[in-house]
Amino acid sequence: MKNSGFFIIRPLCCCLALLELLDVLQCSNDDLIVITESGRVRGSRYYVPNLNKAVNTFLGIPFAKPPVKHLRFRHPQPYGKWSGIYDATRLPRPCYQLPDLAFGKEFQGTKVWNPTTNVSEDCLYLNIWVPRTQPRLRKSAVMVWIYGGGFYTGTTTLNVYDGKVLAANNSIIVVSIAYRLGAFGFLSLNHPSAPGNAGLFDQLMALEWIQHNIKHFGGDPENVTLFGESAGAVSVSLHLMSPLSHSKFQRVILQSGVANMPWATLTAEQAKHRSIEFAVQYLRCKPTFNDMEAIASCLKEISPQQLADEQFITRGPVQYPFLPVIDGTFLLESPIDSLRKGNFKRCPILLGSNSNEGSYFLIYELTDFLSLKKVSMNRSEFLASTERLFYFYPQYNKTISPLVLEAIRFQYTNWMDMENTRINIMALDAAVADYYFVCPVNQFAQLYSSVGENVYMYYLTQRYSTNPWPVWMGVLHGDDIMFVFGEGFKPNSNFSEEDKNFSQLVMHYWTNFAKTGDPNQIPGVRVSSDWPLYTPSDQEYLELNARFLKETDKSKAIGRGPRIRECAFWDEFLPQLVAAGEHWEARERIFKKAAKCGGLARNYLGIKMINISFNLIAYVLSTKFYF
Repeated sequence: MKNSGFFIIRPLCCCLALLELLDVLQCSNDDLIVITESGRVRGSRYYVPNLNKAVNTFLGIPFAKPPVKHLRFRHPQPYGKWSGIYDATRLPRPCYQLPDLAFGKEFQGTKVWNPTTNVSEDCLYLNIWVPRTQPRLRKSAVMVWIYGGGFYTGTTTLNVYDGKVLAANNSIIVVSIAYRLGAFGFLSLNHPSAPGNAGLFDQLMALEWIQHNIKHFGGDPENVTLFGESAGAVSVSLHLMSPLSHSKFQRVILQSGVANMPWATLTAEQAKHRSIEFAVQYLRCKPTFNDMEAIASCLKEISPQQLADEQFITRGPVQYPFLPVIDGTFLLESPIDSLRKGNFKRCPILLGSNSNEGSYFLIYELTDFLSLKKVSMNRSEFLASTERLFYFYPQYNKTISPLVLEAIRFQYTNWMDMENTRINIMALDAAVADYYFVCPVNQFAQLYSSVGENVYMYYLTQRYSTNPWPVWMGVLHGDDIMFVFGEGFKPNSNFSEEDKNFSQLVMHYWTNFAKTGDPNQIPGVRVSSDWPLYTPSDQEYLELNARFLKETDKSKAIGRGPRIRECAFWDEFLPQLVAAGEHWEARERIFKKAAKCGGLARNYLGIKMINISFNLIAYVLSTKFYF
């Protein structure tokens, strides 16, 4: 703990009214102290020169005991109270993870996401940014950020997640919370020593701390919006599903992540199998498959660095080994079942995706065909790439999988120019984006809005001017963060004026929604009606792009979907194709059995192929789905 000695009060400069309203003692330029339920906290003031505004910052406040030694893998325990004044003037340490060095240490495209300080298992802290312009007579709305990173990387300490600009520019309190990653946060043995979902319970404990203490910083505990990106957005949407979290927030923003994504969760059986495999095959723990406590004890003796080194077992693009698990405690059922049954918190949501979500994953997965400089892909490379990207969808036998793979190739082939090397890359980008991100987001919006809740959807198509990734990669997964956190207004930024103006618009939309549940307005003032509600019938979204800032006719920014036709392929056609294939297999087994008993074996193969062909044709026609 970072104690800084004794609490010194300078009576001449302390304001009693401020103490009563904010529990803050601002005694000099050096002393900024808040009295919380856990104890006294010292923060610091920061001036944002590009905005001519200031914020009070409180960094590295502990909300849970360090999850080390016997607490590794377990659900968190409350930190409790401290004596003296806790020094919250420095960023905390990130949770254990490995840096991304795929393109070298200095490539800005990956460097921006890597921790800049030493990682540690002692990492459960939160940060708070309070605008100096917040109203004195009323509590401020609160936005709680949950970082992404595939549940194996991420930290509140990244410069891109610095909440100063967002808080100062929009008179809103911003909080960022940490949670354990990878095996540390999501290893699951279905045993008290490693129950799974430790990372989600970390988030829940942070939300409980905020609920009890944010009032002391001038925040309104009854006006809290959770927001996150990628795995962070998945986390936020899982809090929507979990009854344990429902009282901790009032609204959510989901950026490129929802709970029904194919990579987002595991069943209890899947999670346990992966965890045992990790312990036995990769860390050489004794294969005592019926003694989970022994396996957990073995894993707790292994150094955190070795755990981090061994934990990333690639399973394909956007496939991570340790994930949230349907444990029967935090998650009672699969997210898609919760959505279909209406088992989720009723509240306004804002969600969306970016126009090139897939390109970021192509550059990592298809290293034989693509690089930062190579921007071409012929037909044979396209075919090989689709097999590599979708070999696991679905994980069926040899009869069904080839049909599914060919259907995916058919859907995303440019039949007018199959050898167009640039279009082939864009097609793969679209396929990965649609399956993993865009279509699940659309499905989430449809099911959520079907119960009558207010839903706002966006589709980001604005590429920022200083993007270090190649132009062909477009608007990448994660690019939205630069606009949401006001990257262009931070020191040493080279954002164009257009990007800055666009970022201002995005920040206003996000914070308007956090304050009122409507991105178009701030309390008492209607800003515009540019952003329509998303409904199951109209499916309207707002395209976020700077070119619409100059348009007098804002309706040009309104679209439907997005990508309705492509999502019908993934959500309707492929599942029906798989179901038809399973039906064919069942008939084949019956036919084989009959053939052994009679004289049908001679014509078996021909009859089988004719049968499959006619069934496939009849099936495609009956779906009313046309390529």
